[in-house]
Amino acid sequence: MTHSLKPWNTFGIDHCAKHIVCAENEQQLLSAWQQATREGLPVMILGEGSNVLFLENYAGTVILNRLKGIEVNETADAWHLHVGAGEKLASAGSLRAGQQHARPGESGAHPWLRWFLAYTEYWRVWRRTTARLRLR
Repeated sequence: MTHSLKPWNTFGIDHCAKHIVCAENEQQLLSAWQQATREGLPVMILGEGSNVLFLENYAGTVILNRLKGIEVNETADAWHLHVGAGEKLASAGSLRAGQQHARPGESGAHPWLRWFLAYTEYWRVWRRTTARLRLR
């Protein structure tokens, strides 16, 4: 069975993927990845899909990143932010820096993520090669 990629394909071109999984938590993300790996299928993780152009059907699993949540804890000398990789940056409110809030996208795939990470103490990373979460 194939599933339409039209909502996530730039220009709305209608191509299909073998599987599309909406991951709303880390366990769903890991399970979808492991299932595709067992089936020998390629995997692509998408946010909004605003910069993706499928020119043909995708013979693999597309995982839609919907990991949400913003948690802010303030101490005397720091702000501790926990932002889900599928969180829309425009909804982050006071987390905006300069004009960065005008850019579309989710936090996990945002172009200025490297800049942001330069000022962080730690972050959780999901490594595709090992299919594990770890702190960095």
